[in-house]
Amino acid sequence: MSATATPSTAGTVNQTVYNVRNYGTNTAPDAIKKGDAHLAAGSNVLTSASGTFAAADVGKSLTVIGAGPVALVNGVNVVSDVRTVIVAWTSATEVTLAMIASTTVLGGVYFYGTDLYDGLQAAVNAASAAGGGTVHLEAGAWYLSKRINIKSGVNIEGVNRSRSIIYGGASVDYMFYYGGPTGIAPLTEFVIANLTLDNCWICRGSVLRWENATYCRAENVSFLNTHAWGAVLGQPDPATNTALSAGNAFVDCEWNGHNGTLEMLLLFNVSNTSIIRCRFIGNLGGGPVLGLWQKCYGTYMERPYFYNCIGTCIYYSFTCDNTVIRDLYAEKSGAAISGANVSDWGQFGVDWVDNLQILGATCIGNQSIVSAKATAITLGSVKNCTVRDVFISGYGVGINVTATGAHMKLCLYVDILNPKIRNCNAASDDPILHPAIALDGRFVQFLKILGGALYDDQAGHTQLYPISIGGGPITNLTIRDVVLAAPTLASKSIVYHDNGTIGPRCVLADNQAFIGTHPNQYNTPAPTP
Repeated sequence: MSATATPSTAGTVNQTVYNVRNYGTNTAPDAIKKGDAHLAAGSNVLTSASGTFAAADVGKSLTVIGAGPVALVNGVNVVSDVRTVIVAWTSATEVTLAMIASTTVLGGVYFYGTDLYDGLQAAVNAASAAGGGTVHLEAGAWYLSKRINIKSGVNIEGVNRSRSIIYGGASVDYMFYYGGPTGIAPLTEFVIANLTLDNCWICRGSVLRWENATYCRAENVSFLNTHAWGAVLGQPDPATNTALSAGNAFVDCEWNGHNGTLEMLLLFNVSNTSIIRCRFIGNLGGGPVLGLWQKCYGTYMERPYFYNCIGTCIYYSFTCDNTVIRDLYAEKSGAAISGANVSDWGQFGVDWVDNLQILGATCIGNQSIVSAKATAITLGSVKNCTVRDVFISGYGVGINVTATGAHMKLCLYVDILNPKIRNCNAASDDPILHPAIALDGRFVQFLKILGGALYDDQAGHTQLYPISIGGGPITNLTIRDVVLAAPTLASKSIVYHDNGTIGPRCVLADNQAFIGTHPNQYNTPAPTP
């Protein structure tokens, strides 16, 4: 078995290239995925109207999603998959499998091919033993049956993500994994690049997990069709392991297709993580999309893109400090940014989310889906927070500043600068008010709203008030140079409810109130995908 010394662009270590076809996977990539499997419970005969089976496919591995036994998991019936081999060929549209189905599938997903596992794991092991190198996957589609255990100093690269595709992985497991008990050696300088990783809706399947990782990177990778996590970056024991996964990055990646309650991308116990130009599409299970779960320090996001995601796009917990979210775009989705939640159970003793910056976010809601009932940005128990140059349209509430979770700490030193928020909707969970900005007087101090416009240009004028103050007296509030658009003569620019009042040391000055449609629409075009 030979290794060809060819330069690679993705890694920073030994650049020897290891081709999987020299390590046990001797055939060219031959995997095929279809979506019209017919397989009856009690039968092992698979038919597919669009099938392209051939006699040479006998002996190849095949998976039928949702054709396995049903098991009760955490009170929910979960249908497993049939993972088997083709034992006989009848025609292009019919084959016989080694395993009998337990559950009838009509029009289901199936995929088959020569298993990549042996060759890919052997190539990774060889590259690691040599001190590092690049494992190359040529253009084409590959079938993968089991988890690949990744190692330091190894790059796994395809040609590009539209041409090098892996189907499969393991049920209740990951395609690519590094982890173990507390005290394992760090995973360092691992790179995965230029690939599409299609989990194919495998039962409770996930794609990538890095534990105790340092200076690792995923670049130009698509994470498709997962029930559990798309990618996880963290530590094996967050309560006792004081080390943090540091300096890792996701660059130009895409998550598309998710139907579970877990995150597409989850971070915990990490520092200095970069998420650059990543796209999240089609999160339909209602769970959050990108989670900063606990002890996430120095996270930097640039141009994150969310489309058609029912769950919260980004959430952060109390122990997430020094976070920068720059140029977010969210459309037809749930809450764009929300926190602070208590996923860390308060066990790390941090009272505030410190130094959160939300810069240049664009949040486009839609009354026909969940965004009309959501708050675009929730600032909960934050300190030293800046929200600058955001555009929000069509949400239930634009920005809500309040206390959240068991801590119920004050929001302190919050600057909302030049916001443009319009058309908060009557479909809101707070249908009486649905303001552009909601403030909880009990938990907000030293807040400034400077510049910008809070307005309504809908024919029905469903955004009744630009600003609401509730819960109790608010102190140290400054609202200056803001266009406050009251849609009717009876409406007020600021409404007080539930004991909300203006307290001491508040300044309301140089604000422009007007009636009706705003003269400037402030429409923000969608970015080019």
